[in-house]
Amino acid sequence: VNIAAGYADVVLVETVGAGQADTAIKSCVDTFISLPDSRGDIYNLMKSGHHRHADILVLNMRTDSEEEHRFVSLLKNFAEERGGWTPLVCAVNAKTGAGVDQLVQGLYAHKKFLGR
Repeated sequence: VNIAAGYADVVLVETVGAGQADTAIKSCVDTFISLPDSRGDIYNLMKSGHHRHADILVLNMRTDSEEEHRFVSLLKNFAEERGGWTPLVCAVNAKTGAGVDQLVQGLYAHKKFLGR
């Protein structure tokens, strides 16, 4: 982060939980990251439509269970290419930090894709 020059390379914006129509943030950010909840079901994800708007989908692997791995696979199957970019699906673990490197690389890959 280059604070000395008066700007930051990456600014994270967190919103409150989004519902089915709450994707307006997409127009305010370069990279839209959605964190679907694996405890929910795939039908709720489909209803929310976030998989259609997200540039990166991140699943926090709480238990590293087979169910969570299946959810990651489903997310990858739903990640449809839009405008030359196929949404990245990252499995991370907030406690151990596993997968965070892939997420950060994905952020910079999307930034490069956008030409920024």
